[in-house]
Amino acid sequence: MWFILTSIVLISTILPLAARANFCGHYVPPKQYEDIKIKAEESIKSFSNIKAIASLADQTLSKLIAVKSPVIVSWISKRNLGAKSSDEIMPEWRVYYAKNFILTKYPHNDDLVDKEIEKLMNLVNKFFSSKAFRTSSKVPTFSKSEISLKLNRSHQLMWVSS
Repeated sequence: MWFILTSIVLISTILPLAARANFCGHYVPPKQYEDIKIKAEESIKSFSNIKAIASLADQTLSKLIAVKSPVIVSWISKRNLGAKSSDEIMPEWRVYYAKNFILTKYPHNDDLVDKEIEKLMNLVNKFFSSKAFRTSSKVPTFSKSEISLKLNRSHQLMWVSS
C-alpha cells in the first residue's frame, strides 16, 4: 500500500514537469518567462546607462585600462572585444559592471545609486508578479498580509511571515 501511494505522489509530481520538457529531457521554461527575462535584461541595460551608474563604470574601466590590468585584458579577450573601439566596448562593460559590482554590492554609500537600484528591482518584480505570468506559470500567490518583504538593519532582504 505504501509503495502505491508513494508512486502516485511521484507520478503526479513528475507528469506536469515532463509536459514542459523537450525530447532530450531538458526543462523548457514557459515562453512568458523567457519574455520577462528579456525585459529584465533590457531594464538592466537601461539601468547601466543611467548617469550615476555609467560614470562609476567608466571611471573603473579607464583606471583598469590605464594600469593595463590583466583582469580587464582577460575580460576583453573572453568577449572578443579586442578589435572593437572603446565606443563598442563601453556598453558591454557598463552592463557587466552594473550586474557584478553595483547590483551585488547593495547598499552603496551613494543615495542616488541606491534609489536607482530600488527602482530597477521594483520594475523587475512587477514583471514577475503580473497576474498573467502568475496564472500561466502556476506560481503560488500570497497576499501582502501572508508574506512581506522586510529590509533588516544589515540591509539583507529576508522573507518574513506576518
